[in-house]
Amino acid sequence: LLYTIKFELEMTDRRRLYNLRASPGDGKLVRSVSDEFDDDEFLIGSGRLDKPSTGFNYLKIGVIAVTLLSVFVSGYFCHVLVTGFFRGSSPQSVLGEVEGVVSAEKIREYHTELTRQPHIAGSPANYELAEYIADKFNEFAFDKIEMKNYSVELPYPDANNPNSVKLTDSAGKVSHSCRNSELPLTEFERSSTVVPLFNAHSKAGSVKAPYVYANHATKGDFELLARNNISVSGKIVLARYGSEFRGNLVHNAADAGAIAIVLFKDLSQPSVKERFPDSELAPSSAGERGTVQLEAGDTDTPGWPSVLDSIYRSKEPSLTAPILSQPITGDDARVLLKALPRNKNMDLPRDWKVGLLEEQSFNVGTGHEDGPFLEVTVNVEIKRVNITNVIGTITGAVEPDRWVLLGNHRDAWTYGAIDPGSGTAAMLEVGRTLSHFLTEGWRPRRTLKLCSWDAEEWGLVGSMEWIEENRVVLEQRGVVYVNTDLAEGGECQSIVATGSPMFQTLVEGVLGEVNKNFLQEG
Repeated sequence: LLYTIKFELEMTDRRRLYNLRASPGDGKLVRSVSDEFDDDEFLIGSGRLDKPSTGFNYLKIGVIAVTLLSVFVSGYFCHVLVTGFFRGSSPQSVLGEVEGVVSAEKIREYHTELTRQPHIAGSPANYELAEYIADKFNEFAFDKIEMKNYSVELPYPDANNPNSVKLTDSAGKVSHSCRNSELPLTEFERSSTVVPLFNAHSKAGSVKAPYVYANHATKGDFELLARNNISVSGKIVLARYGSEFRGNLVHNAADAGAIAIVLFKDLSQPSVKERFPDSELAPSSAGERGTVQLEAGDTDTPGWPSVLDSIYRSKEPSLTAPILSQPITGDDARVLLKALPRNKNMDLPRDWKVGLLEEQSFNVGTGHEDGPFLEVTVNVEIKRVNITNVIGTITGAVEPDRWVLLGNHRDAWTYGAIDPGSGTAAMLEVGRTLSHFLTEGWRPRRTLKLCSWDAEEWGLVGSMEWIEENRVVLEQRGVVYVNTDLAEGGECQSIVATGSPMFQTLVEGVLGEVNKNFLQEG
C-alpha cells in the first residue's frame, strides 16, 4: 500500500492567498488572487508588485525542496550507497550539501514558465507544460521519462450557453444578474482561455425557486434550519465555502431536499478595508471554481484505467452531483443576502454572520412562495479529452523494484501559481538537485519516480488512472508517496505536513534538520 504525506507551506488564514506569475513583457511579477482551499482557484486580475516584501517568495519554495530532498538524500526512504557519494556523511552534512545546490532563481524560472498562461486539463497549454516537464526530466538525465496518455470524459461549461444566477420576483422580473467571471484588473489577464466560474460535475438544467441562506451547508446547519421550521425542500440554498469539501455541501443540500445550491467565498477580517491589489486579502469580486465530484478518477471507467480505446467504458451515464451547483462572486452574494426577508422563526446566529456584509444585518430568509426567487441555470458540455501524466525515473542501485514516488498535479483552473505551480516548481528543483548528486556519484538505493499528474482538479483523475493501470505493481513495489501540491501561500513560515501517523516521527526529524538560517532567509 502507498502511504501519503502532503507537504504544504500555507498561510495562517487560508483565504489570504494570491496568484503570481511573470509578465511576458518585462519578466516582472504580477499577481492575481487565487484560493488554495480544497484545491481551488479564483482569478480577479493582476497588479504590478512594487514592494519586494510582498512578492512571491521563492526561498519558501526552496525550503520545501530542501525538506523533500533531505528525506530522499539523507536516506530515510532511499538509504544512500555506502560506497558512493555521501559515504560516512551525517544527516547534517548531507543537508548542508542540499542547501548549497537548491536555487531560488531556478525555482523562479520554473514557476514563471508553469504559470505563463491558463492551463486547464485537456487544453493545448496544459499539454505544452507536460512537454516542458518531460524536457526538464530529460535535461536532468533521468534514467526513464514516460508521457502516459489517458482518454477521459471531463465536463466543461458550455461556451455558447453560459451558466447564470438571477435574482427575480414572483412575476419573473430580474433585479440582479450574477457575473459568471471575475473582472480583470489589467489587460494581461484578459485571456480567452480562462474558463467562467463553474463547478465541475454539477448537474445540468435550469430551476427557479425561493432561496434560503444556509451558512456553510453542513448537516448541522440544515438541522438548525429544520428545528426552526425553515424548510429547504424544493428551494435553492445560498451557502458559503469554508467548512467541508464543496462536493459534501452539494450532497448535504440535496439530502435536505434542495434543488440547487449557490456557493460563494466569504471574506475574513471584514474590518480590514485594504483588499487586493492593495493587500493580500481577497477582494469580494473573487469567485471559486472547483469540482463537486466525490469519486476519484474518470467517471466513465470507474475502477479501471482510461487507456486509449479502452474496453472498460461504462455504459451508464457519467456520474454527476444530484442537484445544480454554481459558484458566484462575493459581490453578487452580498446582493442576494441583502434581498432575503426576515424570518420570525429564526434570527441569524452569530456564527452564521458573513464578513462580506461587515456589520450590516441580513436574514436567513423564509423560503416562502412569494419570494424572492433565484433562477439558476447550469449548462454542461461533456468532452472526451486526452490527458497526460509525466513520470521521470531514477533507477535504484540496490532495490530497483522498490518505488519511492514524489508527485504533484500540473493542471489548474486558471494560471495555477499557488495551486499547483508552487508545488511543481519545488518538485522540479528536487529533480534538478538529485541530478546534480547523480553526477557526483550518488544513486538512491531504491527507485525514485517524480510524477506530474494531469486533471487533478476534476477529481484526482490522472493519478487515479495511473494507479488503476499499475495497481498490482504498486501493491508489490510501492514504498511511499510524497505529494507537493502547494509550496507557497504568503507570509506564513510554517510547513504543514499531513499523512499517515506512522510518518510523524520521520517528518519531525527531517524538519528538525532543516537549517534555521535557511528558514529565516525564506
